[in-house]
Amino acid sequence: MPIHALAGHLVIITAPLTALLALVYAWRPRARAGMRTPLIVVSMLNMALAVWAETAGAALLRQLRIAAEAANQELPAITLAHAHQADRLSVASFAL
Repeated sequence: MPIHALAGHLVIITAPLTALLALVYAWRPRARAGMRTPLIVVSMLNMALAVWAETAGAALLRQLRIAAEAANQELPAITLAHAHQADRLSVASFAL
């Protein structure tokens, strides 16, 4: 199994958690003091995991392209669309 699958699933877990913590931090001023450190930790973890997933995905995409060229085939359009969405997720993780 490619490491990209593991990294991607970890991002899928941490991204909503980060967003939820950010919403609680924004909407509950009394909870801000206790939410600051967990929000920073989860945000940094999410960003690092997104970069890791993107790096692993780029390596996997290179391997798939090589295999497709060897077989005189093209990559499915969904594979390239997935790669573009991963770029957006990395930007969103950094922004959050």
